[in-house]
Amino acid sequence: MAVPPAGVELIGMRYPMITTYAGTSSEEVYAMCKAVEDNMASISASTGTKETWHPKNSGLPRADAPFHDGAIRYMTEKGWWTPQAQAWQTARLARQNRLIAAWPQAQVAFKTHVAAEAAKGNKIEGNEAWENFWMSFREKAIASA
Repeated sequence: MAVPPAGVELIGMRYPMITTYAGTSSEEVYAMCKAVEDNMASISASTGTKETWHPKNSGLPRADAPFHDGAIRYMTEKGWWTPQAQAWQTARLARQNRLIAAWPQAQVAFKTHVAAEAAKGNKIEGNEAWENFWMSFREKAIASA
C-alpha cells in the first residue's frame, strides 16, 4: 500500500462506529444494537478491540454525529444512556441543525460574494474559493448558539 505524501488529508473516524441515515427506522437500528451485543462472543474472537465494540462502550458520546433514536432507545433500556449523554446529544443535534440551516444560506451568500467581486473586476472561482468561504461561514454558524 502506498503511503500518501505529507500534508494529504485523509478521512478519520473514531473506532468503532456503525453509522446509518437519520431516516433509517428505529426498529432496524435497535435490532442492530441488539445484534452487536448478542454476538459479542463472535466479535470478541475476531478483533483485538473487542471491548470497544460492546454497545455500552461504543454507544455513548463522544462520537462524530448524534445518535439515532433506535440506538438511544436500546441504550436507555439497558441503563447505559445517561443524563450527560442526553445533554451531549441535545447539543450535537442543535449544532447539526445550525449547519443544515447554514448550508443553503452559505450557497446564496457565496453567489452574492462572487457577483460582487466580479463587479469589481475580480474573478472568484474554483473549489478552494468555495471551501474557504464555507469553512468561514460554517464556523460562524457553529458559534451562533
